[in-house]
Amino acid sequence: MRTIEKYLIALYFFISPVEIALHLLVTSSTKYIGLLILLVEACVLVSRSRESVISLSFSSMAIILWTVYCIISLTWVSINEHTYEYITTYVLMSALLLVTTFELWDSKTIKLFKNSYLLGSLIMAIVSIAFAGGKYLDRETVVIMGRECDPNQVAANILPGIVIFLDYALRKQKKLIINFLGYMGAAFCIYAIFMTGSRGGFVGLSISILSVLIISIRNKRLTVTHVIFAVLISIIGFSLMLRNQNWRVLDFESYTGTYANGSSRTVIWKKLLESFDISWLWGHGVSGSLNYFQNVVGRPIAVHNTFLLVLYEVGILGFGIYIFSYVNMAYYHRKNAVLFSILVGSLVCSIFLDALNLRYIWNSLILCIMQYNIESSLQINEINKQYNYKYIK
Repeated sequence: MRTIEKYLIALYFFISPVEIALHLLVTSSTKYIGLLILLVEACVLVSRSRESVISLSFSSMAIILWTVYCIISLTWVSINEHTYEYITTYVLMSALLLVTTFELWDSKTIKLFKNSYLLGSLIMAIVSIAFAGGKYLDRETVVIMGRECDPNQVAANILPGIVIFLDYALRKQKKLIINFLGYMGAAFCIYAIFMTGSRGGFVGLSISILSVLIISIRNKRLTVTHVIFAVLISIIGFSLMLRNQNWRVLDFESYTGTYANGSSRTVIWKKLLESFDISWLWGHGVSGSLNYFQNVVGRPIAVHNTFLLVLYEVGILGFGIYIFSYVNMAYYHRKNAVLFSILVGSLVCSIFLDALNLRYIWNSLILCIMQYNIESSLQINEINKQYNYKYIK
């Protein structure tokens, strides 16, 4: 049963980046895999021996507490047509995070999850390039069967693969071909992100790459060979982007525009912040932002900022509980180039998106908690060994 769960989780990570494209063909794919994972984990828990240990980190407990608080907030929010859709997503994704991090996965299994994520990101990049050509507002995007993907979500889904590719590129190993393939894979995915014209993706990409490089320098992983590869691929990549990209990613003027096309994020943020009052301490309830904009501008509008959305929905109290999980994991993994960069990249992209219903922001936390659990377990075992040694002696 544990083996089935392992490969279901690997499949989940593989499909997560391409789900936005699959949704155009069929429907949301990961939710069915997630439900299967929940079912399998339920069977595992039933058959688990009493001596077995369930891993529950402080970050996991914070997510549980935040979810409970979201449910409680339903008692004071005016229910709208999206309220139960929102809360159902929060509950299911929180449950998925818990069941995927209950088990103490070994390093080999976590590597399988990351490689599955990498492969899914690469396929999404290929799809983005192969099926580009349609228009989503004023930029190119993936078009399948006449339906378009949100390019901001496409960019956020590809980003984790770039970080993992760079990890392969910067490894000190005998086979330079692996380093080369790592750079090529990263360059290919970077090109796909630039094609989306996503400014949030561009900022997230820049900060993720910078994080990888800084941590790698601190860990003394960079060599002359790596620098040469990076320079050559950067030259090729920028020359291709200059030919095909209108550099929308560097144009932030539309952020200060009107509500016309939904990209006027600063206007939306300012309008929401203007409502600041005592209720911001405990929040306005799940989906409360939609009610606010319905009253103010006559129609429900997405906040386009996950953290501002959380702050408005569950207030300063709920926001503090929610953000603790990410800050805690970011601090713990500050020396881990891959996990830290994936986590930070997902958070940056979420500044420009309402990402609580998207997989990438949850996946980054899941991977971090998985690694935290195994390292914490190893540390506890080492302490116990030292204690037992001293006791016997």
